[in-house]
Amino acid sequence: MVSRSRSASLPGWSGLHRRRYKDPKIVPDATIDLALPQSMYKSSLDIVGSYTGDNPFFLSSERWDVAPLEGTYVANSYTYTYEGSPVPNTLSGFTTGRASFLADPLSNSGRAAQIAARSNPSRPAVDLPVALFELKDLPHMIRQAGDAIRWYRGARDKELPSVAGLASANLAYQFGWEPLISDMWKLLTFQESYEKKRKELMRLYSGSGLRRNINLETLTDTFSESGNFQGGFGTAFNFSGVRTRTTKIWGSIRWKPTVVPPGGVPTDLAVYRAALGLDITLASVWEAIPWSWLVDWFTSAGDFLAAHRNTVPAHFSNICIMRKSECVGRFTSTSNPNGRSWRGATAAFLKEERTPYADLIYPTAYLPFLGNGQLSILGSLAILRGKTNGIR
Repeated sequence: MVSRSRSASLPGWSGLHRRRYKDPKIVPDATIDLALPQSMYKSSLDIVGSYTGDNPFFLSSERWDVAPLEGTYVANSYTYTYEGSPVPNTLSGFTTGRASFLADPLSNSGRAAQIAARSNPSRPAVDLPVALFELKDLPHMIRQAGDAIRWYRGARDKELPSVAGLASANLAYQFGWEPLISDMWKLLTFQESYEKKRKELMRLYSGSGLRRNINLETLTDTFSESGNFQGGFGTAFNFSGVRTRTTKIWGSIRWKPTVVPPGGVPTDLAVYRAALGLDITLASVWEAIPWSWLVDWFTSAGDFLAAHRNTVPAHFSNICIMRKSECVGRFTSTSNPNGRSWRGATAAFLKEERTPYADLIYPTAYLPFLGNGQLSILGSLAILRGKTNGIR
C-alpha cells in the first residue's frame, strides 16, 4: 500500500497585443504575443494497492475563464490595440490565490457521532416512551391552541396578539404540536416503518453486515467583494464580484451484529422493539430532559448517546467522512478606462476529501451555523424571558 500524488494543468490561450505608431507609415506594426499561464489545475492524493480498505483521498482543482481586454489605448506616440489579449496575470493571481471554502464547524469525532447515530439499527422510527412522556404537556398545548384561535378571530377585528403571545405560540408549535403531529403520522403509517426496519435488520444479519451512506449537512453562503487590477501601461480596472461557497458533508459506516438470531431472521418482537424504541436507554432519557435540545445545538452529546443505543446488539466500524467544498466567483468590470473594456471572469475552486475515522467517538462542543428555525426559537425565548423581567 503506497500513497500516490498526481497533478495536471491545462495551458491557457494566447492572444495578440498589437502596437502601432500614431502614423503607421513611419514604422511598421509590432506584434507581441501574450498568454495566460494556465486555465485549469488539478491535484490529487490517494492510496494504491488497498482495494478493500478505507483509504484517505484528497482532490483539489482550480478553473478560471478570463475574458480578454478589448479596445484601443493611445500613449507616448503609440496606439495600442488589444485583439484577444488575455487579462494580465495580476487578475489570474487574484482569482486563483484567493480561494476560500466554508469550514466544517464539527470535528471528525462529532461527524462520526452523527453518522453512527443516524445509521444505528437501534434508531427508532417513533421513540414511543419519549412521546408518551411528552403528552403531559398536552393540556397546556390545547390551551395555547385556543388562544391562537381567539387571536385569529380578533385579527379580523384588528385586535392583534401581543408579541409575547406570538413567541409563546411559536414555542408551543416547535416543541409541542410539530413533534406530536410527526409522531402521530408515523404511527398511522407504522406498517411502512415496520417493513423498512425489518429489511434493515435482515441486511444487518447478512454476512457482510449493514452498510449505510448518511447525508449530514450542506453549508452555503454568498458574499460580495470588489478590487482592481492593472490592465497594462499603468491603467487600473475596477471590478466587483460575487462568491458563492458550498460545503456538502456526508459519511459512510458499516454495522455488524453482536448477536445473530437463529437463522439470521429477526423476530416480529425484535422489529417492533427497534421501530418503536420499546426500551429505556440513556438516549431516551436525554430526549426527555428539559433543555437537552439546546445542549445538542452546541455539542454532540445527543448523537453520542444515540450512537451507542443498543436495542439491537450491534457494533459499528469503517466510518468514512466525506466533504466536498466549492467556491465560485464571478467578476465584472465597473470601469472602462481610456477606451478599453473587459467582459469579466469566472473562477471556480473545488476541494474533495475522504477521511477514514478509526478513533473512539466522544462528545465534542462546537459553534454551529444557526438556521432560521433555531434563531426564531432563541428570539421567542428572549421575548418571554424579557416579559418575566418586566420588559415589554
